[in-house]
Amino acid sequence: VGFMKDESRFSYYWPADLHLIGKEINRFHSIVWPAMLMSVGLPLPKKVFAHGWLTVNGQKISKSLGNAIDPRFLADKYGNDVVRFYLLRDIVFGKDGDFSEQNLVNRLNADLANNYGNLLHRTTAMIKKHFNSKLPERDLSDSKLVEEVMTAVKSFTHLMDTLQITQALDKAMELLTLANKYFDEKKPWILAKDENKKPLGSVLYNVCEILLKVAVMLAPIMPETSLDVMNRLGFNGDISEQLLSTWGVLKSKDTVKHGKPLFTKIQEKQTKPVVNTQLQEDNLISIDEFKKIQLKVGKVLRAEKIPKSKKLLKLIVDLGPLGQRQIIAGIANYYEPQGLLGKSIVVVINLKPVKLMGLESQGMLLAAKSDAELKILTVDGSIEPGSAIS
Repeated sequence: VGFMKDESRFSYYWPADLHLIGKEINRFHSIVWPAMLMSVGLPLPKKVFAHGWLTVNGQKISKSLGNAIDPRFLADKYGNDVVRFYLLRDIVFGKDGDFSEQNLVNRLNADLANNYGNLLHRTTAMIKKHFNSKLPERDLSDSKLVEEVMTAVKSFTHLMDTLQITQALDKAMELLTLANKYFDEKKPWILAKDENKKPLGSVLYNVCEILLKVAVMLAPIMPETSLDVMNRLGFNGDISEQLLSTWGVLKSKDTVKHGKPLFTKIQEKQTKPVVNTQLQEDNLISIDEFKKIQLKVGKVLRAEKIPKSKKLLKLIVDLGPLGQRQIIAGIANYYEPQGLLGKSIVVVINLKPVKLMGLESQGMLLAAKSDAELKILTVDGSIEPGSAIS
């Protein structure tokens, strides 16, 4: 945050209004860390909040179970806003919780696609059809509705201020339920048949105002979605607390945009799990099956690039009593040929030969790969070429 490097940046971020940590390090950040700050004359964070741990489908997250979750893949599949919404809606903020992809899909379908997106879609469609995409006149005749909305908003604000975020989300969802009920009870599709469009316009305006309130409520959790909703409702101003505390923010005659559905429902057959919750019996092999793989130490004698290939290198490997083998390996993006000479590598020797770029590969070397790196597995010490690995 710019400490001792960028004073303006540091003064902007510190002291933190909220210092968010994992519960396993609460003692350090609530006792030791404040003492360290005080010793150098720095102000303490205004509040420290410790969040809980996650399990997956009732199981501890473990490499051996193969159920670790890559949040980037999850976000790519469902969107950042949806993932944040699910985690804060289903798991009480600060408590331990259980991640279930099926529950995420259920929340997406029920809360977001049905309650939120469908209401916005129906409302903007009617405004487009009956009011030429212009927001209808505001009408205060539904004072009971306005009172219910503002009571929910007040409760929401208190819950957010006290970090009861999950309970605050409940209030936002209650407003959507109220708006859907109001829409269905007023039957705007019947009101649309009347030449006097004022009652219809009043209903649609009130629903739009509730949708704006919900968008503001959800903005800290679903910023992209909230900006999209506000834009569709014709509001292009800044998000502020005043948008919640005041009824009648939207202006009549502003242009309302009717677009594609806000969220797409996911059918069960479309869902491919992002995690494996347990090791299946079919994935396990016996020791006898493992012994079928013959691993030997090989010493790299020659290495060269293959013309017209960006990924492949040709290696000549000494396997001792087994002689020399030619191996074609996809490691050119990670290794220069000269850097491989003399390395003792691990080679699978009983693979059927295959042709790559017209060259026969007579085995396979082993390597480990992360997102940005690839490292060949090598043998420590002076092991003779052809030595067995078991």
